[in-house]
Amino acid sequence: MSIFPNKPDDNFKTFVYEQFSRVGKALSSPHRLILLNILCQGEHSVESLVESSGLNMANVSRHLQMLKSVNLVKIRREGKYIFYSLSDDDTCVFFMEFRQFVEKHSSELHATMNLIADKPSRVSILDMNEMKKKLGQESALIVDVRPKEEFRTLHLPGAVSIPLNDLEERIAEIPKEKEIITYCRDNYCILADKAVNILLDRGFDAKRMNIGIIDWKHAGLPIETGDE
Repeated sequence: MSIFPNKPDDNFKTFVYEQFSRVGKALSSPHRLILLNILCQGEHSVESLVESSGLNMANVSRHLQMLKSVNLVKIRREGKYIFYSLSDDDTCVFFMEFRQFVEKHSSELHATMNLIADKPSRVSILDMNEMKKKLGQESALIVDVRPKEEFRTLHLPGAVSIPLNDLEERIAEIPKEKEIITYCRDNYCILADKAVNILLDRGFDAKRMNIGIIDWKHAGLPIETGDE
């Protein structure tokens, strides 16, 4: 006699691992992983996720529903607007640890990162220890190139917010005599690479940080919230 007669599968072990596999299925799309990475930065409207992910509204909505079905994301409604966020802090920790596992075990990923290591935006990058030394230095300007709402949620101490889409028109605000350090969501986020390329073309001394703000926060390092 089954000890779980009312469960969808009488075999308890099979039932349990089916639940694990549902989460695995939700993680099996690169687009859903991109959305999780964006949501690690903080709450976003559906429209913001469309803009940040490069996906259309229908696809974003479909992927979000898949993530919601396994409780990886949650919804908040404000009037006619819908906002999505991760279910809890553990979800972001899980996503980051999953990413670190892949970084450690994927030879294909290692090969790809080696291929781009000599790109202009990657030749000179700063790690966490180097960034700690740059904080508060008058000779350096730290530029957060993520969307404004992500900056408000969390950013490096002393950083200024210049979203990538605004960089060209605001470039006159950036002092030529300073070392410009850009950062975005993580080492794979190309917003910082694009920003460095723009700045290098304009004659700036520019480089990027090779980690994201969430990695910085989880290392126990100081962060700020709100506007500049």
